[in-house]
Amino acid sequence: MNDAIYLVPYDTDWPSQFNALANIYRSCLSGLPVTVEHIGSTSVPGLASKPILDIDIIVPGMEAANQVSHKLETLGYTALGERGVPGRFAFELGNVCNTSESITAIRHNLYVCLEDSESLANHMAFRDYLRTNRWAVKHYQRIKYLSAKMAMGDTQRYVTLKTGFVSLVLARCGFSDTALSIITSVNRSFSGSRPLGPFI
Repeated sequence: MNDAIYLVPYDTDWPSQFNALANIYRSCLSGLPVTVEHIGSTSVPGLASKPILDIDIIVPGMEAANQVSHKLETLGYTALGERGVPGRFAFELGNVCNTSESITAIRHNLYVCLEDSESLANHMAFRDYLRTNRWAVKHYQRIKYLSAKMAMGDTQRYVTLKTGFVSLVLARCGFSDTALSIITSVNRSFSGSRPLGPFI
């Protein structure tokens, strides 16, 4: 199976891995108005996931985003821009020779998100809904495994197959039809190239 959609059972070490990375970011970004959040499937207890953490660094505006970007470069990251998702800026590890072993040891996707962005809003809402609704975790896990099997290594198809459930949850969280339409459109155009990532 394509590594991009290789799912593993929930790992109780994922929160510790997140905390290790978050502490590095908080130290590097000390004095800047940021919040670091663990999002995506690895942030939901009991949910199977690709073994790759998703992390959002939340900033109040573009001035802070630019400051954070410069600081992250000192840790070995390269800024990739929005990559099709307004208000969310993707980063990848560049010259790992200058990167802390603590960072390279943990597989992760890193984003800087504007606090008023749609991307951040749906990340947080979807995560928080799953964290408080066990039926949703069980149902979503079944969908993920079935989608991975049906996709047969096609990451775009995998993301598309999951989008219906994601939209259902976000609708329950109060997202508008317009917002759901945008999320669906972005997910369907997701190419699978990391660290672009779909909305969810």
